[in-house]
Amino acid sequence: MVVAPTLLPVESLSPPEFIEGVSKQNISEILSKRATPAVIKGYAKKWPLILASKDSDASVINKLKQTSLNKPQQLVTLAKETAGRMFYNEQVNGFNYQTQRQAMDACLDAMELYNDGKTETRSCIQCVPVAANFDQYQSLIDVPNLPGSTSFFFWIGNDAIVAPHFDEAQNLAIVATGRRRFTLFPPEQVSNLYIGPLDFTPAGQPISLVDITNPDLSRFPRYALAYEQAMSVVLEPGDAIYIPSPWWHHVQALEKFNVLVNFWWNHSTVASEMPYPALMHSMLAFRNLPASEKRAWQAMMEHFVFGQTDASTTHIPQSSQGVLGKISPKLASGLHNWLKQFYK
Repeated sequence: MVVAPTLLPVESLSPPEFIEGVSKQNISEILSKRATPAVIKGYAKKWPLILASKDSDASVINKLKQTSLNKPQQLVTLAKETAGRMFYNEQVNGFNYQTQRQAMDACLDAMELYNDGKTETRSCIQCVPVAANFDQYQSLIDVPNLPGSTSFFFWIGNDAIVAPHFDEAQNLAIVATGRRRFTLFPPEQVSNLYIGPLDFTPAGQPISLVDITNPDLSRFPRYALAYEQAMSVVLEPGDAIYIPSPWWHHVQALEKFNVLVNFWWNHSTVASEMPYPALMHSMLAFRNLPASEKRAWQAMMEHFVFGQTDASTTHIPQSSQGVLGKISPKLASGLHNWLKQFYK
């Protein structure tokens, strides 16, 4: 007997906190104090690209083409039967979409065909570095004053759906065209989201196998617990959302043509590696150890990594604390070189 899915509508979830008084100048200070997602209504409503979206989708596409360097992109195409959900195939050994290299203008043309009702195949391009692909990108967006080295990208496409995933950096996402629904889950809900393979993923990050727009609780019963802790909000052009790392987030483009701009940055200026590679390394190092050794190394990790405080190193002279003290750029470089010897 086939059990019908039990719906837990994301539309019924409460939104993240809405914050006000945020400007290009003070955004870094405000967001650095937050550990939970937040929405900034109308933050970028005066950006040229967003003003163009008030005219028509064609106006936005033309504006993108006018400033595009027309470099090759990875065009993702989704057949009608996928309903726009970028996901695995049924065996979870492949994907339900196709990719091909196309010039930027050709990618935009493909999206416009779907937008105009001339094809049922959805298209999108993801994580396009703005500065490297658009001449005088300042005529499209106004980059906020975020900390450190900030990377910013375009996500352009039809009404596609991205499964819950996390980012390794802090994320400020701004809707430029169309509308997008963001549904967010605290990092602690990882055990209730039924995460797929860690080393075979659609876009580099692991994803939840739950279709949260139509969850099957007979297959994924613990998702109901994650749903209780979730938040969801629909953003319009000019709205921004801050997503701290590593909050899980599901993104659904709601219109036939959509543009998103996102900014990634990391609070640490000396991080030698991002956290996800460290997690994968830990899988190799600890997963196959005997249970007693696992518990021992868990205590080590808790003490030296996750639970360390200044008080835990006072018994060592500050000049001799090494990695137990403040990790400077020079020390981080030394750690890089030390680690290299194990990968020859």
